[in-house]
Amino acid sequence: MMENNLFQVNNYKKLIGINIKRAIEDKGYTQTSFAKEMDMPTSQINRYCLGKTSPSSEIFNNIAKQLDLSTAGLLYYTKNVDRAG
Repeated sequence: MMENNLFQVNNYKKLIGINIKRAIEDKGYTQTSFAKEMDMPTSQINRYCLGKTSPSSEIFNNIAKQLDLSTAGLLYYTKNVDRAG
């Protein structure tokens, strides 16, 4: 049972990371330029994008705001949905 929970947490981190990475790229940023806008190390943004760690709720909110998305919009981000809207 514990292995299943760990698997779910790791999948969640990867999903969040994929969405952050896609949104950063779709908004015309590189990870480096986005990190500068967020006033954080590029290595930290890279860890989020790779799903190695998840941002705190406060940082997630700040990332979404910088990308001009709601937190739900970033959480469920897809290129097709964003471009269609």
